[in-house]
Amino acid sequence: MAVGFAVLYLLQAPGRLTADTKLDVPLDPWGFMGRATHLWNSLAEFGYVPNQYVGYLFPMGPFFGLAKLVGLPPWATQRLWMALLLTVSSWGVVRLADALRLGVPVTRVLAGLAYTLSPMFLGKVGATSVALAGAAMLPWITLPLILALRPDGALGADTGTAASPGPPDDFGWREAHDPAADPARRLSPRRAAALSGLAVLGTGGINATVTLCVLLCPAVVLVFAGGTRRAWALRAWWVVAVILASTWWLLALMVQGRYGLNFLPYTETVQTTTATTSVAEALRGATDWMAYLQLPRPWLPAATEYVSRPVPIVGSAAVAAIGLWGLSRPDLPARRFLLVTLAVGTVSIAAAYPGDPGSPLSGVARDLLRNQLGFLRNVYKFQPVVRLPIALGVGHAVVALPVRVRRAPSRLRRAAGRRGWARPRVGVTTAAAAVTAVALVCGMTPALSGRALQPRPFTQVPDYWVQAADWLGGNPQGGRALVLPGSPFAEYDWGRPLDEPLQWLAKTPWGVRSLIPLGGTGVTRLMDGIERELATGSAPGLGDALARAGIGQILLRNDLEQKDWDIPPSTDELHRALRSSGLTLAASFGPQVPARASAKERLVAELRNPKQKVPALEIWTVPTGAKLVQSYAADRAVVVSGGPEATVQLAAQGLLGADRPVVLASDLADPSASATAASTSPNAIKAAPREVIGPSTAWVDTDTFTRRDSTFGIVHDANSYLLGPTGNAVGRTGEPNQWAEDDVAGHQTVAGFVGGMSVTASSYGYDLLAAPDLAPPAAVDGFAATAWTAMRKKGTTSAGQWIQLDVGRRMTVPYIDISLLSEGSWRPAVRAMRVTSETGAVVTEVSPVEDIQRLAVPPGRAAGTGSRSNGSTGRTTTPSVPASGRSPSRASRSSTTRSSPTTSAGCSPEPTRETSHSRWRGSGSTRRSRSAARRSWRCPAASTCPGR
Repeated sequence: MAVGFAVLYLLQAPGRLTADTKLDVPLDPWGFMGRATHLWNSLAEFGYVPNQYVGYLFPMGPFFGLAKLVGLPPWATQRLWMALLLTVSSWGVVRLADALRLGVPVTRVLAGLAYTLSPMFLGKVGATSVALAGAAMLPWITLPLILALRPDGALGADTGTAASPGPPDDFGWREAHDPAADPARRLSPRRAAALSGLAVLGTGGINATVTLCVLLCPAVVLVFAGGTRRAWALRAWWVVAVILASTWWLLALMVQGRYGLNFLPYTETVQTTTATTSVAEALRGATDWMAYLQLPRPWLPAATEYVSRPVPIVGSAAVAAIGLWGLSRPDLPARRFLLVTLAVGTVSIAAAYPGDPGSPLSGVARDLLRNQLGFLRNVYKFQPVVRLPIALGVGHAVVALPVRVRRAPSRLRRAAGRRGWARPRVGVTTAAAAVTAVALVCGMTPALSGRALQPRPFTQVPDYWVQAADWLGGNPQGGRALVLPGSPFAEYDWGRPLDEPLQWLAKTPWGVRSLIPLGGTGVTRLMDGIERELATGSAPGLGDALARAGIGQILLRNDLEQKDWDIPPSTDELHRALRSSGLTLAASFGPQVPARASAKERLVAELRNPKQKVPALEIWTVPTGAKLVQSYAADRAVVVSGGPEATVQLAAQGLLGADRPVVLASDLADPSASATAASTSPNAIKAAPREVIGPSTAWVDTDTFTRRDSTFGIVHDANSYLLGPTGNAVGRTGEPNQWAEDDVAGHQTVAGFVGGMSVTASSYGYDLLAAPDLAPPAAVDGFAATAWTAMRKKGTTSAGQWIQLDVGRRMTVPYIDISLLSEGSWRPAVRAMRVTSETGAVVTEVSPVEDIQRLAVPPGRAAGTGSRSNGSTGRTTTPSVPASGRSPSRASRSSTTRSSPTTSAGCSPEPTRETSHSRWRGSGSTRRSRSAARRSWRCPAASTCPGR
């Protein structure tokens, strides 16, 4: 097995590195382990408490370190590590099946392969191998406990291991000796616990929940071990062994939990992690939600095939069915242990599944996973607990008992089980074994087709990155280097390392805006503010703001992979902004690469592919330099009500003196507090106002800390339109996601409407990309360049989309003007729209043309009216994006000049009467407008009425 796994993975992209876990582990293992021994990293991310890096100290770190000492290339070490995990897990299942006297040697090997050649392993081992250390060690954690317990009965009455058999009886059965008479067949409780604890040590400490989840299986063994003195001794020694095996990383985790960033709110949500956890997928081993993630390429290519390709789906399902058949047989050894483990594991995974069929307590389970059990939100980590009994069931399913045993009376078989007799000699069903082998081969086709690794592997990090890091290391007086533009992960033209090369190359402090805010949410907001200023192409005062933040150098990476989502500012915008802020180009490295176009420029064919060539890496410096530590007089502070990004705008306005510190108002304690209360996190530390505010203190109110719903999975275009003091963006439930840790009440900018107006809709924008320009208020703001667009999703139609306007007073609305623009081929065009109010509803037929159309309104005074799409037929070929609404009257008449379609609406109320709300559903889209987002909140009633 070891040779087979090694060959299989050495043939996957030979000679190329892949993004597996932390890339600096294979490239700089000893340096990484040295950094992992520290609980504070001052070089990267503006300083942070590392998240469980100490867990790499064993076993992954030493494995790569020893491989580097003997001269193995990093890519080969990666593949051998993957093969080692697969071999250890397979052989562990073989040994466990042997201890349970399950099957014969051939079927035990099949059981080991059924455990390893599964979506759980093959779907992820090539991308996040260290996350499977717990699954690999699970059989070895359980095996010593089984060996320490009494033997199981013939044909499966209990949990344990076999004693040496006695002479055969009339049925061919051999009575087992008492285990007490054969000490070699069972371990002492202390030794068994020590061996199990050693296996727990082998899981590492990189992810605490990986270890915690697999301990569910040995816990089942101990729960059903009985009430003997031996069983209680085994339980006690095992708890001690697990604690000792985990203390080395648990202490570091406690420090990280007390002083580090709680990044759970900024990662995947419970809705995402439980959406794929049906019982069927849990039994098949394919509950990892990342298998469905495509941006736009599959994030885990092998895992994606297990949920999209028929051959691996059928193969993995067949293996699961064979395993269930084996578990259902009455002659199953250790029946109670295996069935209870299967049930507990399946419930742990599928209890929170929101689909059908689902659990009646799924809502309660999801609430727990959102709150108290948030660290267990990735419930797919319980998958090994399900897979182990299924694999052992496969080993038992292909076993055929002798005819005389099958014909033995059931009462004799039950009696034999009670007497603890050994199982009879068995054979193998050839047909069942062949079917199982075929199913296993079908299930491993993603690996056989060469898709076991992360996409876009690479031979090495280019030399120019090493040169740039050396240049920064030779100029430490320049302060911290900020890597621009931001990107969720390190994905470059030359490869996809996912981890920034500076993690193992840098010798001086640096920072980058990536997906996880390791340096804190305040630093993340600051970096977002810097990049927003750069995106305008002009950033006066930026040099002062950078120097104040300790940033003296900008590393401009022009070799980022150019993607069609999460698009950063263009190269030209960044160059113009850096020059206007006074920064100078100090050095450049690497070959000439094509310049990058902005998101808007990509909409124009002539601008989509700039002809300009720029160096792959550029280093720009702040003329005045920067200091990592600077002291200020506290009584000259400028207290800012807003976010950290306000310093960028204040510096641009010349409002920050070089000798004045900046303190955020949200960092001040309650004025009535005499001292700062004890805190468990630096982010919650508050300064007493009397320590900061004095006669010369300045107070600045800004609108930088806006209340918006943020998409944490992207860096650019991630924030919704400006929200009100309560509620969330349309189409969203609960509180908005915000880059904020503390109580921000009183320091946020929120939206409001004139005269009690309000506007809402069924949805807006895009599923992944936030588009504040396309928010519902843009449909009624009186500007021709703005529009509302309902969310576009694959397979959806315009039918059912709606927008609703409430102008805050009662009035009679004689009609509503709308403008529908052309739809695309992905869904039908709107043919009818319904307007509703308190007095009734009226349906008006419409044409899918880019012109003003008038909708009838129910007669009479009402508190509100609404419009929605009533139905649709036919298709058009004009390209467009989702349903949208646009401003009325003059705005509608200019629609033909726009390249993408919209919906618009207006009303002509009588001056002395009131209206309420109008709702409509339609289709179309609009181009994005920066000005629209700024003006969309000026929504007086007059601006919605054509003819006034």
